[in-house]
Amino acid sequence: MHIPQDELQKFQDGTMNTDEMIHFLEHMEQCDFCLDELLQNEDAASEYAPSYLQDEILKKAASPEVQASRKIHETAYWMKLLCAGLRTAVGMGVALIMLFSLRLFILHRKQKLRFLHPLTLVPA
Repeated sequence: MHIPQDELQKFQDGTMNTDEMIHFLEHMEQCDFCLDELLQNEDAASEYAPSYLQDEILKKAASPEVQASRKIHETAYWMKLLCAGLRTAVGMGVALIMLFSLRLFILHRKQKLRFLHPLTLVPA
């Protein structure tokens, strides 16, 4: 059984209660015919902007202040990316320096312990 037109209209108007909405959406998930009907109704009900607005929008998008704003946002994005990369690189560098300096400290300590006098346990 398919969803009647008045139910489709209630959905588009947003006047369905929660239970009706759940039932409606479950049916739409199962029924391709009703989903196509809903999409056709949406297309028919859609209002289109006047054609003169397209020219105004394109002119505004091409204007210097919009282009400058777009370039500023793009530059800010790349600067944030650069800063994040530099922070990562510096952090990794510091971690490697600490790791290798600890390794050298351990090796140096082992060499000192190797030369301990066996009876007194003090460096010779």
